[in-house]
Amino acid sequence: MGRDIHAFAEVKNGSKWNKVGDHFTLDDFDKNELGKEKGDTLFGWRHSLMFNILARTPRGLPKDISEELKEIYDTFPVNTHWESYLTLRELTKIKNKELNELFYIHIEELKQLGEDTRVVFWFDN
Repeated sequence: MGRDIHAFAEVKNGSKWNKVGDHFTLDDFDKNELGKEKGDTLFGWRHSLMFNILARTPRGLPKDISEELKEIYDTFPVNTHWESYLTLRELTKIKNKELNELFYIHIEELKQLGEDTRVVFWFDN
C-alpha cells in the first residue's frame, strides 16, 4: 500500500512563518489535472524511497506552524501520520540517485526562497 506525501514550504518573516504559494514545479500529471505549471506542494507523489527518507524524522508539526498551513492540515482525515518538518539545510543534505529529478528541482526552488525555509509534511494512506 502506498502513502501519499503532503508537503508544503514555509518561509520565516521576522518571527512568523508563512506558507509559500504556487512556487513549485508540478509533475506532468498535476500539470494536466490542475491546468498550471506551478503549485504549492512538494514531493507530492507516492514514492517509497521519499517516504523512507522523510519518515526518519518524526518531529510532529512545528509548534509555530503558519495559520494557513495548520488550517490545511486540519482539513485532512484522522488517518494522517508521521507529521514532521525539515529545514532547507537538512533537505540539501539528501543525496540519492534513485530520487526523481523533480525532488532536485524542488530543492533548487526552495533555495530561491532563502535560508529561513522549511518543509512541513505528513502522510496518509
